[in-house]
Amino acid sequence: RICSGEEHVYTISPTVKNSYTWSVTGKGRVVQITDTATRISFPGTGEDTLIVTEIPPCGLPAYDTLVVRVDPVPRPQLGKDTTLCRSDTLQLDAGIPGAEYTWTNAARTQSIMVSQAGTYGVQVKRSGCTGSDSVRVFVNDYPRPALGPDTAFCPGESLLLGGNSGTASSYRWFPGG
Repeated sequence: RICSGEEHVYTISPTVKNSYTWSVTGKGRVVQITDTATRISFPGTGEDTLIVTEIPPCGLPAYDTLVVRVDPVPRPQLGKDTTLCRSDTLQLDAGIPGAEYTWTNAARTQSIMVSQAGTYGVQVKRSGCTGSDSVRVFVNDYPRPALGPDTAFCPGESLLLGGNSGTASSYRWFPGG
């Protein structure tokens, strides 16, 4: 088995003074070729057939074929980097059911729950092919609004309050705190 995107070299042991030609059917492409070796690139998936033709100085050509199965590389998608609030949790799912999973936290399940800041990565292996992805998780503390010290003021006067928390993106005011 070969994984999509790989290149492989195939060689033959020459006999006498015969010459050889190489070809491939399917999505495979001949990248480099010599008389007795060829490098094939397999960008797609499915079956490709490698054909080598032995051409003797006299007589009829002989053919040999090799069917190559090209499997897809698993492509887990953990999503964009994200930010959580301190008590939130996030489920990271590698997708690709039935594969083998290895997370950076040593878990071996398809999905994990995270609540701590860090970079979480997963390596997914299926049919001998391996793909990976990672995501960064940031954790913010809850905003702590600071209105300043308690203040007394007389009826008819006004007081300007500012809710500077340093991290809040919006404020919602209500009386009676």
